Amino acid sequence: RPFRTLVLMQLHTKGYLNSSLWSLQTPFLCCSDSNLDCASDDHPLHDRSIWQIVDKVLGKRVKSFCPMFPKSLDIILDGGTEDSGKDRTFPPQSFYDQTRFSIVFESITGDTELTFLTEKVLKPLHRGHPYLLLCGARHSHSLIKSFGFETFNAVVDESYDASSKFTGCSFEEGNPQKFAKTVDDAVKAIIRLSRKDPKEWDKLNLVVQKNQRHVHCGGFRRNMVSHATAILNLMLAAE
Repeated sequence: RPFRTLVLMQLHTKGYLNSSLWSLQTPFLCCSDSNLDCASDDHPLHDRSIWQIVDKVLGKRVKSFCPMFPKSLDIILDGGTEDSGKDRTFPPQSFYDQTRFSIVFESITGDTELTFLTEKVLKPLHRGHPYLLLCGARHSHSLIKSFGFETFNAVVDESYDASSKFTGCSFEEGNPQKFAKTVDDAVKAIIRLSRKDPKEWDKLNLVVQKNQRHVHCGGFRRNMVSHATAILNLMLAAE
């Protein structure tokens, strides 16, 4: 997705990817203008039109990022991603042990009143890792808490959760400045977290341990069942 690519490209330009573990599907501009063996057909058509606009403004900078690809850690991200198990598997624990926090790019790419989560945020919760959530729906952290998890506001500023600061990850053709500002804000937030003293992250040890127990010991499953039961009861009562 263009948003993810531009955030990582800026982090690369500023030298922050050198001390990070990261992976990303090969950007469409790299596929179309190079000899990289990547499945450009996996790029949605609506993304390709965005890339054409991005190419006019940032084409040279994006293409300077292309030598980093293909880039993968535990699975191949180009090609038949639906068959790769990427949505059903967890990265190795060693990846999380080597890093202080995760950057989670959720799947919301436009403004929506619908609040939902995917498996992406469950991966750091399962592995005992703090995270910064980007491109999530508004009130995502409230939803996470409703499932019995604790979040990381002792270190990670979550005030944007009720705003649109990091939810507008889509490119509005008539307002590219808004998209650029969202990218810049995300990069600044990541850099602020990366500069924190390691002792700051120690404050979250009990929180990440509690979240892991909540996943492993059945608490999360019970909360899921409770949510599903409540939804079914509401549906039955409405009939």
